[in-house]
Amino acid sequence: MSAWKTVLMLLIDKLVLPQQPDFYRIQLMTQDNQDTAVKFLHQFFEYKEHPEKVEQTMQRVLQDLRDDGYVEFFHPVTPGKYKLTKSGYEKLAEIREELKGSD
Repeated sequence: MSAWKTVLMLLIDKLVLPQQPDFYRIQLMTQDNQDTAVKFLHQFFEYKEHPEKVEQTMQRVLQDLRDDGYVEFFHPVTPGKYKLTKSGYEKLAEIREELKGSD
């Protein structure tokens, strides 16, 4: 999984619960989350400290996560609403385990 996908999955993890898998794009794309993503990418993956077009990149990666089956879009029923899928929860568990192992 790419660094951007990993970071977005971790940000989504902060927004969902096992019994509440829905989240909104506006929650994910906050300036705070964009800053967190950039800091994490720079610190752990040696990405640029001040990249351009962070929000656009996050949106593209969110679409990639949909294509991978980790996220579902509710569009056009509820534009901007998403759902973490069962395979998304499973991938998050893998990511958490990988992060624990790197401590």
